[in-house]
Amino acid sequence: MRTICLAVTLITAATHPASAAFEFSWGNPTPQGNPIRALVMENDLVGTAVGDFGTTLRTTDGGVTWTDLTDLGGFLPHLNDVVLDGSGALLAVGSAPGVFRSTDDGATWSAVSNPSTGAIWDLFRNDPTTLTAVGDGGRIYRSTDDGATWSVLASLGGQELGDQWWLDEDRGYVTGPLRVRRTTDGGSTWQPVPGVDEATFFTGDIRFLDEMNGWILVDFDTFRTTDGGTTWFPKHGAFGQGPIYQHEALFVDETTRWVGTRGEGAEIWKTTDDGVTWTQQYMDQIVVGITDLVRLSDETLLVSTEAGDLLRSTDDGTTWSNFCVIRGQDYRWSLDVVASRADGRMFAGGGTDWIQSDDFGATWFVPATNPGVLRATSIAHRGTHWYVGGTPTHGQSRVSRSTDDGTTWESVPLSTTYAGDAVGISAPADGVAFAATYGGSSINYVFRTTDSGASWELANSGLPANVRFFAIDFVDASTGYVGGGNFGAMLWRTTDGGVSWTNIQPNGFGNDEITDMHWMDASTGVAVGLGGIYRTTDGGANWSHPLTDGFYRLDFESDLHGYVRELGPTVFETWDGGVTWDAVEIPLTPYYEDIAAIPGGFVTVGFNRTVFRALEADPADVAQGDDGTSLETAVHTQPVHGFPNPTDGLTTLSFRAESSGTYTISVFDVTGRLESSWSEFVAKGSGSVRWQAPGTGTWFVRVQDPAGGTHIGRIVRYR
Repeated sequence: MRTICLAVTLITAATHPASAAFEFSWGNPTPQGNPIRALVMENDLVGTAVGDFGTTLRTTDGGVTWTDLTDLGGFLPHLNDVVLDGSGALLAVGSAPGVFRSTDDGATWSAVSNPSTGAIWDLFRNDPTTLTAVGDGGRIYRSTDDGATWSVLASLGGQELGDQWWLDEDRGYVTGPLRVRRTTDGGSTWQPVPGVDEATFFTGDIRFLDEMNGWILVDFDTFRTTDGGTTWFPKHGAFGQGPIYQHEALFVDETTRWVGTRGEGAEIWKTTDDGVTWTQQYMDQIVVGITDLVRLSDETLLVSTEAGDLLRSTDDGTTWSNFCVIRGQDYRWSLDVVASRADGRMFAGGGTDWIQSDDFGATWFVPATNPGVLRATSIAHRGTHWYVGGTPTHGQSRVSRSTDDGTTWESVPLSTTYAGDAVGISAPADGVAFAATYGGSSINYVFRTTDSGASWELANSGLPANVRFFAIDFVDASTGYVGGGNFGAMLWRTTDGGVSWTNIQPNGFGNDEITDMHWMDASTGVAVGLGGIYRTTDGGANWSHPLTDGFYRLDFESDLHGYVRELGPTVFETWDGGVTWDAVEIPLTPYYEDIAAIPGGFVTVGFNRTVFRALEADPADVAQGDDGTSLETAVHTQPVHGFPNPTDGLTTLSFRAESSGTYTISVFDVTGRLESSWSEFVAKGSGSVRWQAPGTGTWFVRVQDPAGGTHIGRIVRYR
């Protein structure tokens, strides 16, 4: 009895792991998916790439392979530029606090005291000990002791300064949106540049090849000097036959250079006649832009992109390899949907991509077969049956189905005369699934299958065709909801398996639209829209509004535990069915499409074919024991494992038994309620007991050994 009482006190100290830390990892492709902003090479073999959220990648073989050194748990500021300091260490600039140094090849970074008040975008070495940095608010900073201390050189006001070039300690240039300035007195005063019409462009790179020859790259043109900057003139090439949105340049000599673009796709162009004619050598319209170009002494080219790509060419830019894509595929497209089954099998798709994981997203691979849809827009599963919807092919709306757990696929038309996207699929019972489609302003339907997707029929009675559907979810084969809206939320319910639908006026949604939803039962549900998270307990008639951020997708591991994906770098987690939500800050840039809940964490996928995974570092649902000591250590050093976990009911609990004796096992739900407790004799060694999980959801198991030692674990039952 004493042990049971202590366990109750232990669990009720924290009703859910709101403050639990998360461990983050990149899935597919490697090494990561945040933008890379700058490259620096120490020699032809060793170099470093830096980018958003402290992204740090290291190569020791000239860019053939890269190692991700990023401390994803550290949430470092963005790193925008990097140079080598005089001692061989790395010095970087970025978002506040602005200046950073690493003395261990980028494995860790520390802030350097400096007077910046905003982001710093560019770092330039004037001489062995002098550095100049430019950034937000037109501010210019200088260090004369190799980055150890900094002072404000000048402030030009207005927007940020993004690039600079110094010919010597007195003569320099800075550029920013609609602005180019030069100084001849070391930055004490600044003047416009004669011949440069700064009111008509956004600047990219500024470079001098030598004392006389310089270039300023702008969106649609290039300004050129051949007299050391005394005069400048526009250097026009053949109209429409060269790069636009010029951003970064790599110069070989006065006539030969490469230019990377940033705007309507990422492109690399080459000229051998100083911009009169151009050859396009690389293009990826999915990626926003090229961020840096480096040329090694053996003429190998290395390039970074805002998609986190690391490109390499050994034939003068004719062909490129990309370390950050799936082997055998040239480009990063987008992963638009992801789904997880409770035993760890996951699928993600988008564009022409289709990838699979069997370990809750820890590792991914390209399976031998795929659904064959043009662009996956929805995934649902029931047991070993999977349904995947996509954009129309051959003039028909189609859903691909697999009845053998994704080994083989069959594409089945929803209708032979209808073309629309299958935007949502729900599979509430064996053989039964519903698909919501969008085909334009007046062709939006719901289809139903009762033979595991072999055939589909229209289930649209009571539904208007002129309202766009975004989400569909069924609690069983009879009761379900379809939602969407046109400049306002609209919701319909069926209680007869889609034979007929009734309109529900969702009070509390305002002008928001329903983009995704999850129903726990016929009355209780959670929905999201661009206006926030909503929750109902009366079948959708009235909705509370727990959060007002913009959201797009949600997924629940159980009816109590789920996640929603914000349009920014935050995921929100609930442990009470959507009543309350806790923010989980994640170190990745926005524009992620879908999210899948997994035991103790989530997987989110999005642009550039990236997969990001988060797991709670401390899976125990309790913070401290009855004696005040933390149980987080026990979670890691003395865990309780379940096999299988997740389970469909019966599982084996295993733990390390330090001594023979009577062990007490207590089981709690996520609210801290004691569900059951019992005692068993366990022999010294690898202890194990059999346990039947009482119902669907997440359960916490606490094992106490005869000496008072604690073992903690989380078990998930999925049906």
